[in-house]
Parts: sequence; C-alpha cells; structure tokens
Amino acid sequence: KSPVMEFKGDKDGTTRMAATNGVFDQQTRKFTMTGNVVLITGGADFTFKTQEAVVDLNNSTVYGDKHVEGTGSVGHIVGESFVISDNGKSVQFHGKGEAKVTASMQ
Repeated sequence: KSPVMEFKGDKDGTTRMAATNGVFDQQTRKFTMTGNVVLITGGADFTFKTQEAVVDLNNSTVYGDKHVEGTGSVGHIVGESFVISDNGKSVQFHGKGEAKVTASMQ
C-alpha cells in the first residue's frame, strides 16, 4: 500500500501527502516520500506535485530538490526545489540561479 501522511492544522483543516513509496529514518526523524508525490493543502486550495519530498519531523518542514509544480486558485507555479515551513504558512519555490518565490498560505 502507498504511504499517506496527514498533517492537522490549527484551524485550516488537514493537509495530505501521498506517494508511491516512503521510508522513515528513526535516527534522523525524517520521512522520505518518492514517486508521484502529491501534497494537497488543507488551509489553502493548493496542490503540489513532485517526485520526492522529505518530511523533517525535527523542525516541522517539508522540502524537496526535485522539479515541483503547484496549482491553485491563485494560479500555477513551477520550481526546481521547494521548502514548506512554519506549519505550512511559509512556502518557498526555488528556480535556477537566484530565482526564488516565497508565499504565505494563511
């Protein structure tokens, strides 16, 4: 069965992430999901798709250094890597060179 993670928000609902495969490293407290990773945000209407995402339970971040695409009511964004932090309130997409987009999901 494919791995699925759910993150409960304070008031925004549940964010859900699913992938083809997943591995949890107890020592580092990181969960790596690979293959058709889909993250659907609970508080905003955004869906992210990538081939790999790492959930770092030590500092409550989700990040990846593979191509990522996001779609929602505000539009469509494409990046080469991403970082989701601050309990999902901060989302950064990084492109080639120094290109970076930062959004708030409040």
